[in-house]
Amino acid sequence: MADEQQDTRTGPVSLVIDPEGDLYMKLDFGSLKVSRKAFSLSSPVFLAMLGANSKFKEATDMTFDYDGVQIVSFEDDDFEAMTVIARIIHLQSDQVAATMTFQQLYQVAVLCDKYDLKRCLGPWTDKWAAPYLDCYTRDGYEEWLFMSIVFRYDGLFKEVTRHLVINSEISEQGTLVTTSGFDLSEGISSAILDRITKSRAETMFVVLDLYWQEFCRLRASNTARVCKIGGVNVAKCDAINLGCLYQQLPELQDPRQATGACHKPVKNMIEAPAGILELSGALIFKFGDHRGWTCMTLFASIMDGSLLLVGGSLGGLFAAIVLKRLGHVVRIFERNPTPLLHDQGAGVVAGSHTQAFFNKYDTTRRPIAVTSRLRQYLDLQGNQIHEEDTVQKMTSWDLLYYLLRANFDGVESGYCKVPEPLETDGQGAYEYGHMVKNVKDLGEQVELEYEDKRGKVDATTADLVIGADGPSSTLRRILIPDVKRDYAGYVAWRGTVPEQEASATAKGTFVEKFTFYHSRGTQILAYVIPGENGSLEPGERLINWVWYCNYPQDSTEYNELMTDSDGKTHHVTLPIGRMRQDILDEQRQYARKVLPPQFAEIVCDTKQPFIQAITDVVSPRNSFFDGKLLLIGDAVAGFRPHTAASTSQAAFDAQKLHELKNGEIGLDQWEEETMEFAKHMQERGVEMGQRSQFGNHPLAQTLHGMASS
Repeated sequence: MADEQQDTRTGPVSLVIDPEGDLYMKLDFGSLKVSRKAFSLSSPVFLAMLGANSKFKEATDMTFDYDGVQIVSFEDDDFEAMTVIARIIHLQSDQVAATMTFQQLYQVAVLCDKYDLKRCLGPWTDKWAAPYLDCYTRDGYEEWLFMSIVFRYDGLFKEVTRHLVINSEISEQGTLVTTSGFDLSEGISSAILDRITKSRAETMFVVLDLYWQEFCRLRASNTARVCKIGGVNVAKCDAINLGCLYQQLPELQDPRQATGACHKPVKNMIEAPAGILELSGALIFKFGDHRGWTCMTLFASIMDGSLLLVGGSLGGLFAAIVLKRLGHVVRIFERNPTPLLHDQGAGVVAGSHTQAFFNKYDTTRRPIAVTSRLRQYLDLQGNQIHEEDTVQKMTSWDLLYYLLRANFDGVESGYCKVPEPLETDGQGAYEYGHMVKNVKDLGEQVELEYEDKRGKVDATTADLVIGADGPSSTLRRILIPDVKRDYAGYVAWRGTVPEQEASATAKGTFVEKFTFYHSRGTQILAYVIPGENGSLEPGERLINWVWYCNYPQDSTEYNELMTDSDGKTHHVTLPIGRMRQDILDEQRQYARKVLPPQFAEIVCDTKQPFIQAITDVVSPRNSFFDGKLLLIGDAVAGFRPHTAASTSQAAFDAQKLHELKNGEIGLDQWEEETMEFAKHMQERGVEMGQRSQFGNHPLAQTLHGMASS
């Protein structure tokens, strides 16, 4: 137990953290008695400083008290912050406060950065920081830029820097300061400050450009209707603001080019103490908000003219990363109302195109798949009747999704570390809760009308729009309303079982093997995929299975199957956890009757299976508006899962997009190659599905005969 006592030799207050300690740390307002070994183990910096042969000044200037305990000077360091750190290092958690003030947290961050203590303090700093994470825009919390770097809060760092792009200015001394005058340079690398300064300059240019455009529109005609609020006062509103603009731009010159009186008042308004957010006049017309600007409306204006992806699942992320790697500003509009898509626990066969994509674009460099070395077929008794030496890579939807999000917009997860952005990378934004309503060709650009998560309808423009919004693509429906998604007459029951919970027989059948069973009108297959957080360790993985069963569309059985426990009918997917218990119990009984015992085991042991209706859809084209709007992946053609090629299609299309945007191929060649892939695999999937579910699969005939004999 630590205790406190006066000690005139080492400082006004001496706190004994370790009674058996062999080191006094002399700090700014006191000293700590600690264990040298404990501190040396806590960080590589302390290890180097306190080692026997250390060349650090602190070590070479050591003195000794009368008991022979060494005294090391840390007089530049905060006593209170070091005390907290020392208690954690000495495992005195019961004496560590659960909360601290923001300034106390900042002092801890200073020492964390100085002595490389993030790994040691990580869980504690996360707990202390939680109450202040949303305060980075307020006065008094300017240190968040430094702290987000120290604590490795990549997402928060991006938000802070975006905020500072708008709410900062260049001081008379040439340094970057906040609008309240706080100097941002302390503890921040020049590269980061230069990036913020450069982004700020680019933002100012865009603001000036918008200012001039709106001025010209208002000046062009007495009947201009720029105001978007509507009502009887539109003309008066426009006239008032035109007058405001005449006052701001008296010489009627383009403020981007002028250097005289016209340019100066606009620039001064942008540079005012309140920052760019205080802009008034013409800019508000662009957004129809007479109550003032927000950070998001400014960034919406900056992002106009960027590249826009509709759909934030695997297909959209594949393409977005390609474009980001090419240096573009990329936005993703995802209709899902939450920041992350929900994992259904689905397995994915990682084909050659998928593997090639991750080898080229994934900078996390973590392995993505379990290797299957054998393809085999069973009879009803569970005996092998056919095998093929085929190596395939098996992965999971969730692992791919989180790797792609880490690469695109730095989402943190247990699947991987967020990689450092490349110097040539562009910018990316993942905007969830955005539902597309309409799309228009404006000539030079494409306008996209959408409804955001608050229910507000707005519009944005982009130089290129890419539809990656799946087999039920909204963009495709708007552009080609006659193309429909049709039910194929059967569904896929899907689920997973933890590898460690499977029997030895089941493991022997499915581990590192792609295993099938066919009988008349049914097919089931299984393989091993990564487990929790993408683990590839044996015993931590999952056995993934897919069971195709026929249900006529107009049948009572199909209607009951797709009606969930709350009475809601689903058209394509019955999600995990929504299945009626009577339906699940009936299917488990059916599995024991018609499936080999190994397959029956994993079906019955799956706690929460889900169902996907098998559908067909193919678009006659994938390029619109002279190549300014493209469809990719499932939005072009939804493959039946027998092909195991949906993810490969998305990866293939994205890599072809790289070639297109890089000038290696033209638009005609891109269309030809991507449409050929889509049509061929879609036709192949229909052929495979019809043979499996409604025809005579060669092995199903053999099995039927064996089962009858």
